[in-house]
Amino acid sequence: MNDDVESDGSAEQRDSKGLRKKQRREERSAAQEKERLTTKRTKKVRLVVLWGIPIVLVVLAGWAIVRSPKTNEGDNPQISRRGIHWHPEISITIKGERVTIPANIGVGGLKADTHTHNVNDRIHLEINRSVRERDTRLAKFFDTWSKEFNSQCIFESCNGEEGTVKMFVNGEENFDFENYLMKDGDRIEIRYE
Repeated sequence: MNDDVESDGSAEQRDSKGLRKKQRREERSAAQEKERLTTKRTKKVRLVVLWGIPIVLVVLAGWAIVRSPKTNEGDNPQISRRGIHWHPEISITIKGERVTIPANIGVGGLKADTHTHNVNDRIHLEINRSVRERDTRLAKFFDTWSKEFNSQCIFESCNGEEGTVKMFVNGEENFDFENYLMKDGDRIEIRYE
């Protein structure tokens, strides 16, 4: 009978040892699987970093090139990418009387791209962004000043029996009027006579 008990005890011990070995194998196997998955994830992250970031940078660079201002965009080419600070001068004479251009036209809460600082003939073109030709049109100054100017009228004086609007740029007659693209140092003379 003791032999039976011993046999049973040994069998239980063997089963218990076997279970423990099986558990350790399963734990080792689970740990190895976890490590394998972690390694696999790490490789994926490395792959994304290795390829993903350069791909994103190439896509962003392409997008920036496509979206960047063109140097020639139809009828409105770019003049400067970084802005301008130009000073054309303008004089207005209506029926022999010189018109005083007031100080601080376009200077208020926000300074307009075309404005004046002092009572003189100097217009300030101060633009701190990409500049296109249309930004330098003489009409912008008159729009800022809320005054009329075109090939037909200067203020309330319009072409007719009393006179005609004429414009001179740097001493030469110019027929662009409100569409004239101002340049640094220009001397613009508008006459109604």
